[in-house]
Amino acid sequence: MKLMREIERQYGDFSEKMQEFNLFHVMGYVVFWTFLSHGMIIFNKYSFHDDIGYYQFNVGGTYTLGRWALGFCGELEKRIFGGGHNFSLPVINVFWSVFFIGLSCVIIFIIFNFKSKIEEFLITGIAISIPMITGLFGYMFTASYYMLGAFLTCLGCCFWIIKGKRIYKICAIVLMSFSIGIYQANLAFEIAFLITYALFTTINKDLSVKEYLNLLFKVISGVLFSLVLYFVINSLVLKVKGLSMSSYAGLNTVGSISILTYLRRILIAYKSFFVVEIDKTYCMFPFNLHKLYYVSVVIGIGLMLLIILDKYKKNKIWALEIFILMIMFPAAVNSIFIMVPIESIHQLTMYSYIFLFVLFVCELNYIRTNIHMIYVKCISGCAFFILMLFGLTYARYSNVCYSRICFSMEEANSYFNTLVTRIQSVEGYNETIPIVYLNEYSKKSISFYDNSEFSNVITDPYIDSNGLINNYLWKDYMKKWIGFAQEYVPESQIDKNEYRDIRSMSHYPNDGSIKMIDGYLFVKF
Repeated sequence: MKLMREIERQYGDFSEKMQEFNLFHVMGYVVFWTFLSHGMIIFNKYSFHDDIGYYQFNVGGTYTLGRWALGFCGELEKRIFGGGHNFSLPVINVFWSVFFIGLSCVIIFIIFNFKSKIEEFLITGIAISIPMITGLFGYMFTASYYMLGAFLTCLGCCFWIIKGKRIYKICAIVLMSFSIGIYQANLAFEIAFLITYALFTTINKDLSVKEYLNLLFKVISGVLFSLVLYFVINSLVLKVKGLSMSSYAGLNTVGSISILTYLRRILIAYKSFFVVEIDKTYCMFPFNLHKLYYVSVVIGIGLMLLIILDKYKKNKIWALEIFILMIMFPAAVNSIFIMVPIESIHQLTMYSYIFLFVLFVCELNYIRTNIHMIYVKCISGCAFFILMLFGLTYARYSNVCYSRICFSMEEANSYFNTLVTRIQSVEGYNETIPIVYLNEYSKKSISFYDNSEFSNVITDPYIDSNGLINNYLWKDYMKKWIGFAQEYVPESQIDKNEYRDIRSMSHYPNDGSIKMIDGYLFVKF
């Protein structure tokens, strides 16, 4: 209750704000955009990439990847619900994911003082349908926890920026460090939130130099304290469990990178903000949205310059304060590029981009209130049309991604059913004979349909160029989706000089590509 009163004191009557936009309205927006964008994946079980194997019954990589909080969450879920496993469950995991997105939007709407239902509707739509969420649902086994992390980041930032007792700050640091412990990319989300808040505050309040510096210190210290606590807990957890950090995505090199490397990464962060590479897995603007993005960036910069000019007329220092934060904003949104090598970045790490749209709305609200020009309404109308187009295109793109994986699964099922039939038709076959797959990741068939229509899908994990038949867990796929799990002997354990007959074998699906040789059944792809 004390916290509620503190929020009311700083942000107005909290209960009135809740009634103004109505929590149930926001959740209604969440339901609408969820069904529009992700209806296919809610009521279908698509199993591909990591979801095929062990992670289908777990929450993903945890302690060795520095995701200690994710490990805690997975263990807690099993203790509460039982069953001995976590499960990749579409309806349940999508429900919790979008529920946490909705709560995150509520916090954002209050902190950034959104003024109309259309703003809330459009930003909720982007937060739900943005390609990061589509990609995340490809890792359904862990999706709800990742969005719990995003919500905890929003809640932690809210606690951190309000004035009050020290206990609020402690809670904020714990929440933000826990969110990083779920997924390290939440640090980039935190940075983007706090920098956007600093920019929003500077735009809407006339801060003295001291107040401005205190605001910057609050932002920087919040990030540093949460990061330090994350590393402390991570070290303790690894020590207690007798584990060490994996080299995955350079996680074991954090803190040992040279200053020059970080400077290069900062330049990459700025470049990636202003130059959209539409063929990269971290691109957030598929189809023609990269063109719309450039338009929105130009409009956003124009709006910010109008705001700076308005402030400049009143006080040059106020204008300079906004300008400094405006320069910092692209690096904040793209801070993941500073944290890790660019080759390790994909759309799952890019949820911070929603603050590009949040700032866009904040700018519109300021000019509508403070800058009385004849073309302001026209600009606002165009801007809201752009936001709507982003949401609708993102929703359409999500459906394209799900259509692709549906197509791929049907194709894989057909391929593997035929393969199993061919294997079981070999003379002398029985279920106890071990199988050796030669060139197992070179499977191909000219009878496959050329699905080049999906070539512009850039969201991981929907972009597997080899398809499901060459996925690194393809044998697990055959076991779980086709029901074929015969004993398998790795090709590396076979002395090919001893089995010279395999050299004359043709390649599957041609005749002679499956042979019984000295107690082994060889399949050559």
